[in-house]
Amino acid sequence: MNTLIVERITRLFGGQTVLSAAINVPQSTIAWWKKRGSIPPKYWPAIIAAAAEREVILTGDDFLRLPGTEAAA
Repeated sequence: MNTLIVERITRLFGGQTVLSAAINVPQSTIAWWKKRGSIPPKYWPAIIAAAAEREVILTGDDFLRLPGTEAAA
C-alpha cells in the first residue's frame, strides 16, 4: 500500500476525523496510517462496512491499488 491509497480512502469519508468516527478509532490512528503508508488489514472490514453505510463501495482491492492501476504481483 502507499500514502495515495490511504489518502484516497480517507477522502471518500470526508477526512481523517470522519473516518475515525465511522470506525470508532482515534483520529491519531488514521494519521499514523497515512504516515506509514498503509492501513492494517484488521481494519479493512470495518472500513468497508462503514463505506457501505454511506453507499460507497470499497473492496479489498481498494486497499491494495489505486483505481486504474494493476494489482501488485
